[in-house]
Amino acid sequence: MNETGTTVAFIISCFCFAGVVILSRNRIAMPMRRYLAITAIVMMILAFAFLVYLLTQGVHF
Repeated sequence: MNETGTTVAFIISCFCFAGVVILSRNRIAMPMRRYLAITAIVMMILAFAFLVYLLTQGVHF
């Protein structure tokens, strides 16, 4: 898989992880909930940064 494919896979997995954390927030133990939420936020910020980088480089999906 090339660099673009790897980045797109990371972006998709970030969105999926954030969705799972949001949908199952009531079933996650309270101490772990904060760390998962912070991890999801950091991953989403990275995903948006990668997306902006790819779009500014002229890469088409």
